[in-house]
Amino acid sequence: MVNTKWQMAAAGLIALLAALYMMEVAVNDDEAVIIGSTQVIMITECSRVFQFVGDLSNYAMWFPGIENMTASSPGPMRAGKEFEETVILPAFGEISREVVVTSYSVPRQLQFVYRDFSQTMIAIELIQKTADRCHLYYSAATRRTSYLFHVTAGIPLRIMYAMRGRHAMFAIRSMFNN
Repeated sequence: MVNTKWQMAAAGLIALLAALYMMEVAVNDDEAVIIGSTQVIMITECSRVFQFVGDLSNYAMWFPGIENMTASSPGPMRAGKEFEETVILPAFGEISREVVVTSYSVPRQLQFVYRDFSQTMIAIELIQKTADRCHLYYSAATRRTSYLFHVTAGIPLRIMYAMRGRHAMFAIRSMFNN
């Protein structure tokens, strides 16, 4: 009988933690919490960079850890277009995640969100500073605003996007500054 009481208490605690963990998802993108950002300056025109970066099927070529990104909805690139991303994680194997483009403005901006527990939003913005200098800004934010999320899963997400974001900017710059 004692064992059952502890099992019930543990189950109740797990249910409470799960509810607290999933609560407080920001509705507006303005309320998202930035978990990583970086930038790079390239000696080229932004339209040339956006032609490559703005096509999410190329995302795996410059962002580390992504195995593949394929369109799962028909039609041209636009807000609302859906993709499926395949990631290979050493501890978990192959994982597929749904991605939805939320903003697409040629040749300046691309924004998409992951439809998973993290609700991560990626924003890529290109600004032509001079005729031969393009600034690429990359940021990752999460719609999750709960404290419990940020002290558990938020910490590895921040580390991952900080490291991978810098690696991605190095890869992009090496592609266009040759």
